[in-house]
Amino acid sequence: MGEKTTVDLLNELLEAERSGVVVFEHMSFFSQNKNANRIFAIMRNNESRDCALLHALISRRQVRPTDNMNSFADKLMALEDEKERIELALKGCAWVARKITEFTEADLTEEEREFLLGMHRQHIWNIGMMRELLKPPEEQ
Repeated sequence: MGEKTTVDLLNELLEAERSGVVVFEHMSFFSQNKNANRIFAIMRNNESRDCALLHALISRRQVRPTDNMNSFADKLMALEDEKERIELALKGCAWVARKITEFTEADLTEEEREFLLGMHRQHIWNIGMMRELLKPPEEQ
């Protein structure tokens, strides 16, 4: 199979962000830690905004955005342990951050470049926040 196009990568991110909305929605309601609930709700809102913006960016390229969602949410919600869920969500955010680095500058519009830079920063923030949540309470 050939190299992925910019639209392929944008659609892959869209599928991942849809999964992220489901994941963080679930996590924001079921954590026993009220601070974690608030953080996961922020992450859910960010993922939702990313979905809308990715959809718009893909549409501007005269392509119909994917309707799919990747399988990440199913994998995470199958876990019963909150710590394991956070660890997997952290890995998911790291995957998205890495995926963003696969874009070549030449293939992006200025708007896409700015959006992806912000999305990358957002996922790095998510990673940091989840690492904090994984620390024992006395270290937080």
